[in-house]
Amino acid sequence: MPAPVRLRQMHELLPHLAQVAREARLAAAVTYAHVAVHVRKSDGTTGVSESTLSRFERARHWPENPDALLHAYAVALGVSERELWARALEAMPENSVGRADRDRDRRRRRS
Repeated sequence: MPAPVRLRQMHELLPHLAQVAREARLAAAVTYAHVAVHVRKSDGTTGVSESTLSRFERARHWPENPDALLHAYAVALGVSERELWARALEAMPENSVGRADRDRDRRRRRS
C-alpha cells in the first residue's frame, strides 16, 4: 500500500488522480453527465456542472471535495474509490510521495 499523502503533496497528486479518473471514465464509456449526478455536496444537494468535471480531468482545478467527486466516479464506473486513489498514487513518480517528510526529517537531524 502506498504511503499516506500529506496535504502539501496534494498538488502533486492532482494530475495523476485526474488522469486516472478520465481514463476510467472513457474506458467505461461513461459521460460527464452520468458522473455529475452522483456528486453529493456538503449541503445535501447532488450534482455538479459538467465543466467542473472537465476542469478536474484536465488537472486545472482541485475539486472542492475530492472525496465526493471520487465517490461519484466510483459509483458511475462501478469501482471502489480506493481503487481510483490507489491507481493515482501508483502513477505518481516514486520519489514524490514522502519527499516532503524526508526533507523535514533531514532538516530536524541537522539542527
